[in-house]
Amino acid sequence: MINRNDLIGLCFEGYFQRDPILAKLSKDHTEKIKKKDPKLYLERQKIDEDLNKKYRFEMQLLEYNPTSGIFIAKGKDFFGDSGLVGTINEETIKFLKVYAGVNNLPREFNRFNTVDYQGTISKPDSVITCGGSYQIENSINHKGFWRLDSKP
Repeated sequence: MINRNDLIGLCFEGYFQRDPILAKLSKDHTEKIKKKDPKLYLERQKIDEDLNKKYRFEMQLLEYNPTSGIFIAKGKDFFGDSGLVGTINEETIKFLKVYAGVNNLPREFNRFNTVDYQGTISKPDSVITCGGSYQIENSINHKGFWRLDSKP
């Protein structure tokens, strides 16, 4: 069981990664255009490489209300800094991660991209672990898995 008061100011690090099935479908689609349009193929190949790898993800809880379970956090990953708002209730965690004004997002992302994260949170030992699935808002092709562990 997690003592909710232990969450205030806590830092997490881990990763997120695109669903392997979607990664394979994207790669297969890219291969189909290899002969038709070599220039587009090289462009799509680079995008596939960027989107299909495992990305490091850090989250720091800035504010947390143990009564309501609502938290505000800041995030950092390959795509830039982000703001997070969510809830932790019993054994579940849900949050939205929003990038604003980030310049190194892939071309098909807009400048205000929202990612919905859902999962479980537990404390099997001295480390608090959370993880689950994510879905980029307004995109059926960009979803995957994530995991974060608290830092001592």
